[in-house]
Amino acid sequence: MISITSVSNAIFTLIASNSVLVSSDTHVCRYSKIDTSPNRSPYVGVMRPSIQIEGRRANIQQPYMAQLSCPILCQVMHTQDDEQAQTELDLLTDGVITAINSGTNRSLEGTVNIVLGYTIEPVDIVNDTNDYLYANEVTLIAEVFA
Repeated sequence: MISITSVSNAIFTLIASNSVLVSSDTHVCRYSKIDTSPNRSPYVGVMRPSIQIEGRRANIQQPYMAQLSCPILCQVMHTQDDEQAQTELDLLTDGVITAINSGTNRSLEGTVNIVLGYTIEPVDIVNDTNDYLYANEVTLIAEVFA
């Protein structure tokens, strides 16, 4: 059976233990919302995965094929420079994808069969201050037999 908690824990662990992200003081949280606090930038939030189960036989023991989508919010804030904030967001997004791909055979530490890919969408965030706040939602797409 599919354990959503195990999948999100694996994603969180891969990101939170990545040496590049750790050295840049990236704040990594699970199941949190957008955080507009300037003290928590750069910020990565691993959201709760959604799952779509298809009723076709994957193999003789596992009668279902499931596709799992997990949104990961990458967010940076910069107080003075719009271009610098965008550059930092690109580096953070690349770091998150690199960290996830560093796992065992793209299987999120064995919690899924394979990571199929990612989508990256910019997120519009309304900010009460004059700071430059940018975010991307990286959606990880994986396949797992259930």
